[in-house]
Amino acid sequence: MAAGIFLQAFGVLTGGVVAALVLTGCCVTILFYMRHVIRGLRTLRAKERNMPAAYTFMQIDEIREARSRWWLSRFFKWFSSRHKS
Repeated sequence: MAAGIFLQAFGVLTGGVVAALVLTGCCVTILFYMRHVIRGLRTLRAKERNMPAAYTFMQIDEIREARSRWWLSRFFKWFSSRHKS
């Protein structure tokens, strides 16, 4: 309701600009609050480069088996095979 009133008062173009600014602000805020996670991933990648073996999931076979059951992964596999040929 508030969005409708705003659009009627200021117009669609201004509403789009305000929405873009708000969404950009949200993205910047999320990046600001999650910067320690990004730093941790970079540290983990650097450690993995120095290790003789790459980090993997412990239950990699179960994960692969579950992915083969999911319809979404089968769809993407089918779609990518159609795209390549």
